[in-house]
Amino acid sequence: MGRGIWVFFLLLVNVVVWSQPFEGELISNWKDDSLEGSSQYNNTYNEVWGLAVNGSEYAVIGSTAGTHFINVTDPENPVEDFFVQGVSHGPHIIHRDYHDYKGFLFTTSDEQIGTLKAKLQIIDISNLPEKVEVVYVNDDRIERAHNLFIDS
Repeated sequence: MGRGIWVFFLLLVNVVVWSQPFEGELISNWKDDSLEGSSQYNNTYNEVWGLAVNGSEYAVIGSTAGTHFINVTDPENPVEDFFVQGVSHGPHIIHRDYHDYKGFLFTTSDEQIGTLKAKLQIIDISNLPEKVEVVYVNDDRIERAHNLFIDS
């Protein structure tokens, strides 16, 4: 065999060995049984975004109702610290999206019904774990969106 074949073979062996799947371990979970699923897919939860603010860690979870701030600083005991109702909410919601930038969480959803437009919500998260505050709700720039991206 030529030298190139041996190099290819050694690279292939490394790729195969290092690409083997690893099993994760479930530490805990959080669920609110009072939330309704979507009418289309019966999915209650639809997005997750991670935050680390002022020494606390949060999983931001989207649901058919809105945005849940789950404190996961103690990963074995997740607690919902805050909830912000979505402008558009209910069984027609299938997907929300989040992105944070400079102490603010930007949020929207992909679905709207009647006069309940999704709108862009901006939530001040700079004071976590003490409080969150909705500081902007408008549909002038975003009426609905599946994904958010912030060009920093």
